[in-house]
Amino acid sequence: FSGLMEDFNALPESRGKALPPAGHLQALARPDAPDGLWRDDRLKPGYRDIVNRNRFASAARKIYRYLRVYLGKPFTDDELIVEPLARIWGSPARDERIADYLIEFGVEPWDKELWRREAGAPGDDSPLAGLRHYDKLAWAKAELTRAFAREPDAIQVGSAFYSSHLYRWNEAAIEHKKRALSALEREGL
Repeated sequence: FSGLMEDFNALPESRGKALPPAGHLQALARPDAPDGLWRDDRLKPGYRDIVNRNRFASAARKIYRYLRVYLGKPFTDDELIVEPLARIWGSPARDERIADYLIEFGVEPWDKELWRREAGAPGDDSPLAGLRHYDKLAWAKAELTRAFAREPDAIQVGSAFYSSHLYRWNEAAIEHKKRALSALEREGL
């Protein structure tokens, strides 16, 4: 995760940039691990011990309720979703959590290349593509390319791209950034 190093995540005048990332150091660089237990001494007493499973469950409940309200449906059944998730998040083994997601919710296994294929984009046929964290290496290469003012290689896609999940996700991310920047500006941040 490259966070604020990415131009599209950068908020040039944000006062928050002066603060270290909350949790990353305290959680030993794994603040987002579902089974994480860690401590942040910057918080008030009583809030310093962090149990990620509880934080995730609270966030899941809010997201579920927002989505149900958006759909015009009741949200009183949130425990049917949140309780199984909280149980899954308590498992320390990542592979076990993944298997539990698939079984509990009947979802298909994640396929890293699915959205690329659906969008008609060429697969990543680099000999390094199978390496763990290769995406970070690709990001670093793109950043170095940009830093030295060389145009990145263009990726040719077909018309299927514009009706793909990847395209819709990207458009939603652009719109989200626009709205977030507008909200921050309204608040003087």
